[in-house]
This record gives sequence, C-alpha cells and structure tokens, in this order.
Amino acid sequence: MEKTEFKSIDKYIYELPDIRKRLRPIYWAWGCVLCGMAGFLLNRTIPTHGQGLSALIAALVVVGIFGAGTIVAYYLIGDCKAPYYKPLHRLLTREYFFYSRNEKSQLFEMFDKKDMAAIDKVKKNALPDYTFVRYSDKDEKVYFAQIFESKNGKEIPATEVIMIKNDKTNS
Repeated sequence: MEKTEFKSIDKYIYELPDIRKRLRPIYWAWGCVLCGMAGFLLNRTIPTHGQGLSALIAALVVVGIFGAGTIVAYYLIGDCKAPYYKPLHRLLTREYFFYSRNEKSQLFEMFDKKDMAAIDKVKKNALPDYTFVRYSDKDEKVYFAQIFESKNGKEIPATEVIMIKNDKTNS
C-alpha cells in the first residue's frame, strides 16, 4: 500500500490565488505611541508645569516609548504576517485543536464530511496525537483545515487541505 504525502497547510494556502500574506495590525501599540506623542507635545507647549503634570507627561512618554519598541520588535521578529483571503477582504486566524488516538475515527469521519460544527464537538485532549489546524476569518465564513499526526515529535500532514465556505452565517 502506497503512503500519500500531503503538503502542509502553511505552504498550501499561500499557493492559492485568493490568499496572500498581509501584515496583522497592532492597534494598541499605535495607541501607546499616540499617548507618548501627546506627552511630548504637552511638554513642549506648556513652558512651566507642576510636579503632577510633569509626572503625567513622563508617564505618557514612557508609554509611547514602550509602544514604539513593541511595534519595532513585532514587525522585525514577531509573528506579524497572516494569510489574507481576498474574496472576503479578511485576515485568517490560525487555530490548533488536539485530539487523542481514541478520537481518530470520529475526527477523520467529520473531517471527510467537512462538518466543522461536529469537529468542534469531538473531545479534545492535551496530548496531541492528532492536531487539527484550521484557518478561518473572524465570522467563520471560510475555513481551510488539515489534520496532522504526531510521529516522533514531528507533525506530519495526515490529510489533504480542505476548504469550506459557510454561507449560513448572516452578513
């Protein structure tokens, strides 16, 4: 019996014409930078200020520096890119679910039926014999999913990548 090797979902989805890589926004850090800029502007526009305002300005500047440092680190060494699904104009989020060998038949059966609701109901486990990887948008209108099997500490694709469009959700 010949064993089929499947391509990993992480490589497969970026080969699709409807998927591209896009930067994930980090709004809270940009808000921190704006607070720091406000503190800097207050310091420059108010020539004399008391101890309380001086402490507030210093705190705002520190928050701004923290935000700027976070942005630089996030975009240089962080996980700042995500798949973007063009037809829906949405970023896709990666999720992991772990299952034991006892749940294999039920997991694969629901996967073959492309039934995400049923897969969500299968009993999960902390020890990953099987890992179900799913990329979906925030409204869960589209899914890309694959099951990986854990062998000798490595995750090996056990199924092909499937795509499910969920048209039942309200727009």
